[in-house]
Amino acid sequence: MMLIAAVLFTLLESARYCEMKKLATINTASITESLFAGYVRPLWEEYHLLVFDATGEGENRFCMVKANMEALSNENLAPLNGSRLSIGNNLMQINTVGMNVEHYRYITDERAFEDAVVAYMKSHMLSESAKFLYGQYEGIKALIGEEPSSGTAVSEAVTALKEGDIASDTAELSEGRKEEADYDNLPSVEVKENPLDVFSELQQKGILALAVPESLSISERSIAGSECVSKRTLSVGNFEEPSETAWTDKILLEQYLGEYLSCFTKGKENRALLYEQEYLIAGKDQDMENLKAVVNQILAIREASNLLFLSTDSGKQAQAMAVAVSLAGETANPVVLEIVKWGVLAAWAYVESLLDVRALLSGGSISMIKNATEWTSDVTGLATSLLTLGKAKNCEKGLGYEEYLAILLFMKSEAELSIRALDVMEATIQGMEHYSDFKMDRMVLEAKVTMEYCYPTIFLGMDGLTQGMKREFFLKAEKTYSYRKAGV
Repeated sequence: MMLIAAVLFTLLESARYCEMKKLATINTASITESLFAGYVRPLWEEYHLLVFDATGEGENRFCMVKANMEALSNENLAPLNGSRLSIGNNLMQINTVGMNVEHYRYITDERAFEDAVVAYMKSHMLSESAKFLYGQYEGIKALIGEEPSSGTAVSEAVTALKEGDIASDTAELSEGRKEEADYDNLPSVEVKENPLDVFSELQQKGILALAVPESLSISERSIAGSECVSKRTLSVGNFEEPSETAWTDKILLEQYLGEYLSCFTKGKENRALLYEQEYLIAGKDQDMENLKAVVNQILAIREASNLLFLSTDSGKQAQAMAVAVSLAGETANPVVLEIVKWGVLAAWAYVESLLDVRALLSGGSISMIKNATEWTSDVTGLATSLLTLGKAKNCEKGLGYEEYLAILLFMKSEAELSIRALDVMEATIQGMEHYSDFKMDRMVLEAKVTMEYCYPTIFLGMDGLTQGMKREFFLKAEKTYSYRKAGV
């Protein structure tokens, strides 16, 4: 009977072990999900980004998290331990004796932010739309090419007017161009202002004074650049699971930034910087400096596009040549006329581009490549055009300011966009009540939690053969959780 009892009690203890292991697994999953349920609420409300605060640094990281989770775990198990059955009849007595976050990934770790954003955007954006936008931006990127050299063209034109003497080899090259242009049938123009002088005068003025309409105010907000995520040494996680990347990640990241970060035409008063997207592009500490850099880049895009249109429109070419003849004289060297014509075209494209930027900042749309009906300025009075017209004509099928920003964002690397996005997010959250010590490199995106349990034996030691074998058994259970895999 003693031998049979020993076998039966051992089998019963083994069955109890299986149930204890199941209970430990369920409790660990519950505690881990509870941990991740404590996400930073303002970050989700402002940017739809889910992370929880690890609290603490170095050896002290997760110290408060561990203490809270152990207390919660024991509270979960307390109904069993504290019931009447615990007097002696409770067969499922178990206690938490330890918790550890073994593997964790901060949102500032390599590609962590991109992975979180891509996972979120995949559930909110069709893949076909991403493919279309990717192809569109790649095409525009190839179209833009190098920055226009308007200043060089105007400078050469001014020099040619002053000197009026061109080398013979250059003159021979110009004869071919002369055959393409009909100098005898140029339109009659009355030049009110010298386009070259207008261009030179405009270059002396600040770009924001020229490009931003007077009715619109410019933000003077700034952030402490030296304390930003991108400028300081960051804590690094030890999560080892590799992340998968795809060619659509770039466009999904860009679409997320365009949707949730503010810009000049989509300001949000509760943000540290009003022009967050401009910060991603320029990386300056002040809103004004970021806007200035972005305006210059959009202006360069518009100059290149407008000069491309002018170079293909025979009517505009004839007007520019008529102005060149008016400036240089009918008897001028054809080479001089050709150089002056291109200087006039460059000045014309620049003024039209200023009008374009004004329209964009006012909420209008401008086509990437204009047609003749969409053109606004008059080459014979460029300064007058800026003063009286105010801004360019709106193009029904054109791109708005935010779409031009998307083009500029697409030209930046994913890593640069991500780290700068974390800069502005951190600065915004730190400005909120109770979050002054908020740090992005404490925010956990995914982690592996391990919990240890102990429970006393019950059936071992209940018979004579196993007398004295009563002792505690230990269990370990683990759970890995990731916001980017949670389908949020």
